[in-house]
Amino acid sequence: MFTGGFVEATTNAATLPEDDPDAFEAVVEWIYHGKFLTINGHRTICGSQMRLLLDICRLASKYSMWELLDRATTGYVQSMSLSGCLPNRPHIDLVYEHLPPHSKLRLFVAKSVAYIILTSPNDEANGAWENKEFQALFLKHEDLLLDVLDLLRMQAGKWPLNPKGAPHCEYHEHAKAMKCPWKRKRDEDGEDWDMEPQLSPQRKKWVCRVF
Repeated sequence: MFTGGFVEATTNAATLPEDDPDAFEAVVEWIYHGKFLTINGHRTICGSQMRLLLDICRLASKYSMWELLDRATTGYVQSMSLSGCLPNRPHIDLVYEHLPPHSKLRLFVAKSVAYIILTSPNDEANGAWENKEFQALFLKHEDLLLDVLDLLRMQAGKWPLNPKGAPHCEYHEHAKAMKCPWKRKRDEDGEDWDMEPQLSPQRKKWVCRVF
């Protein structure tokens, strides 16, 4: 962009109106520091930071920054696990609108939706998803419907497993033969938000591995 025959090469500036400013700042932090300075440790991560991690994933995928994408995906999935949450409608929309079909983050979202369908009642009073919400979601994202149907048919007759308990690299883009750079429990600077979740014996009973 800055070395070719583009206007940015002349002005030494680029305008990226479609990119989230906070996510772009986090990407710059990653480039210069190898970590995110504006995101708390994974044990205290909040809802807005979960969304920020998804926006970082979007940028990392857009600019083919695969190591960054794996790091941000790890943070998102593990923050979901530790908070006891699954992706909500805005998160699902972002992933299926802005991540490519082969994205491992799409895989996590599709597995989460399939898990919700199999384990929660059609009962709005108790905070569960109603059937009409799934209908609206699938009408908007046909790819999600096909992904979820594939997973449900693979799951036929088996107990549904929680997608948040998947092996560490299940949602990473790096080659399976490659040693995962995020499998370590603590990095050189002492950051621990991307390490393997530490589960109590009680929680280990219900946290499953993968579809």
